[in-house]
Amino acid sequence: MQIQTQWFYPIMLLLIGGRYVLFASVYGMRIYWIVGFVLVAAGAAFLVLNPAFHLGALVGGAIEVIFSFTIFNTEKSDRLKLK
Repeated sequence: MQIQTQWFYPIMLLLIGGRYVLFASVYGMRIYWIVGFVLVAAGAAFLVLNPAFHLGALVGGAIEVIFSFTIFNTEKSDRLKLK
């Protein structure tokens, strides 16, 4: 952050994406691989394109919200199938 303030959110997206890849390994859910790679791709794109500072936060938050609904609905439908 002290070297290049514009890199804060892109690097955070890369780190958070890596965390989701770890979740995929731990929980065995393929959706976490997708979330992780989408976040990593967004972070890499923001590093290259260097958009406005706040866009990294908005896009990263939107990605996580969209996938949270996807994961929730997937788990909900899986639980209903088991009953």
